[in-house]
Amino acid sequence: MTAGARVLQFPPSVAARPQDYGLFSRQLSADELAGCFCFSDDDQRQIARHRRDVNRLGFAVQLGTVRYLGRFLENPAQAPEQVVHWTAREIGVAPSTNLAGYGEGEGRWDHQAEIRAAYGYRPFSTPGVESDLVEWLRARAWVTAESHAVLFARAGEFLIGRRILLPGWSTLWRLVGSARESAMSAAGRCSSRPSRRSSANGWNGCCASLAAIA
Repeated sequence: MTAGARVLQFPPSVAARPQDYGLFSRQLSADELAGCFCFSDDDQRQIARHRRDVNRLGFAVQLGTVRYLGRFLENPAQAPEQVVHWTAREIGVAPSTNLAGYGEGEGRWDHQAEIRAAYGYRPFSTPGVESDLVEWLRARAWVTAESHAVLFARAGEFLIGRRILLPGWSTLWRLVGSARESAMSAAGRCSSRPSRRSSANGWNGCCASLAAIA
């Protein structure tokens, strides 16, 4: 896992409500705000590089957003008022600062690129990312009895913890389903050919794989 990565519980309910995926769908708790929208000295220096209050606030909201959601909002001004006010207080700008213009301006894309470069966020399309996730999903599906929705949530946490920008909902849902089908198929083959030694080796091998990539 990337050093300093923030991982909060990714709600399984998002799996059943794709319209909430990658969005602020509810009020954040104090712990969630503190986990993603409190800024270290290094963060504050990065934020302070921007001249106007609206740009500092927009950058900070986007930084906290990608930490919490695992992806950027297309329009950062759509962040909840609760999040904007908390962030404004954290960085010392007026809570009345309006992000409407920032959320529609070109500067927001520059800030996203800056955050990706400064904090090591990678797109899901980066070579090796999908294959690593698939390997991890198959190992976890083999050793746990988690539902599709719960494994979907754990996959989100896996990616957020490694600073991988989340793919689309349907992509992640498909990969989780494929991993569960693969695990169930393997379990069926094992049960149809009972062998204590081979079963033990399969179990230990999957546990070793899960430990290696956790």
